[in-house]
Amino acid sequence: MKRRIPTILLYAGFGLAVLALLVVIKFPWPVLAGRLTSAVNASGVVRLSYLEATPSRFPPGLVLEGVALTSAQDPDTPLFTASRVRLTPAWLSFLVGKAGFKLRADAYGGELHGRITADGITSPENYEVDLSLDDLDLSRHPQLAEQAGAQGLLSGRISLAGPLSGSQALQGNADLVVAGGAARYKSDFLTRDVVRLGNVQADLTWLNGRLGVERLAMADGDLQGELKGSFQPGQEGKPLIGGKLTVDGTLLVEPSLLHLDRIPDRSIADRLRRKEPLHPKWNGPVAPLVGLAGML
Repeated sequence: MKRRIPTILLYAGFGLAVLALLVVIKFPWPVLAGRLTSAVNASGVVRLSYLEATPSRFPPGLVLEGVALTSAQDPDTPLFTASRVRLTPAWLSFLVGKAGFKLRADAYGGELHGRITADGITSPENYEVDLSLDDLDLSRHPQLAEQAGAQGLLSGRISLAGPLSGSQALQGNADLVVAGGAARYKSDFLTRDVVRLGNVQADLTWLNGRLGVERLAMADGDLQGELKGSFQPGQEGKPLIGGKLTVDGTLLVEPSLLHLDRIPDRSIADRLRRKEPLHPKWNGPVAPLVGLAGML
């Protein structure tokens, strides 16, 4: 009997290897691509599209080319694009009745990788998303570059959990860092159109449709200091209308960025000239601030 045990184990291992090979070969990857797209698009929040889906034998998975994630309200304007996204099953999750996939994406000159897990295989209701971002070049994002002149390398971590049916039911957090950041802003009060943001670190939360800014730290740029606050969006599709904003913190502004003689409040101008920090504070509707920014 003892001599037969290694033989039994050998045949069992061979059988499992053949089974795994058949699963990889016969796995319905095109069906997976279609179901993934349908699940995202059914949320009514964002839409997912891709140019081509190709099965990958090693490592076993699915490769999506020309991936675009757009807003459901504005499908012609991509929120995120990736030249290639590779999905590979997290096989152990299927053994406990879940559907898990690891992903790796090439986007904006950097890389995004992480894991997506659904609470069921056939009809999942809730999802968990954990992503890591490595050196995504903001200047390669068409909308950010065109509308805001964004520059810098974005890295960090994003975690979300909940149903895809709407942002109100989602909860999550993010720790993001932008290195060498800059943005374009034209104003009669500024001496130049480009504001150097330097290195920016943001610790964010999302709960009950509310964005919490636990910490926004800025260093090595025209703006330095730390802020915290929150933003409660207003109308769906137009978050600034009826939105509420809270801001508190300390901000030091580089004097050479400003035309100090054009600032109406002389006490603020004098403090800026002496490089003394400001203490911005706001708790109310966001509309007045938007109007003020338009006037500037």
